[in-house]
Amino acid sequence: MIDALEWGEIISQAMGNPENSFSDTFGTLKSIQLTHATKSDVLATVYEKLYHEIFRDPNNEQKYNDQRWAGCIIFKYEDLQKRYSRIFRIQNYW
Repeated sequence: MIDALEWGEIISQAMGNPENSFSDTFGTLKSIQLTHATKSDVLATVYEKLYHEIFRDPNNEQKYNDQRWAGCIIFKYEDLQKRYSRIFRIQNYW
């Protein structure tokens, strides 16, 4: 059975629009919706902030850069928990 995207594309072309016009627009809108959905999710926001906090180097320390390039940044559970707690407090999630 044909899915909604294919039906939309067929109808769009029948209306005189160029090929893939509907599919391209649909893909763009889907991407925008996913971005907004992710930004409204509390956990996704916290994970994103934690990721940026872990993988950025504010002091440009050589040890940090070596570990980063090696792909083996290792954190203890306690360190991650402290970072999560700080981010949650900053964002007023608790």
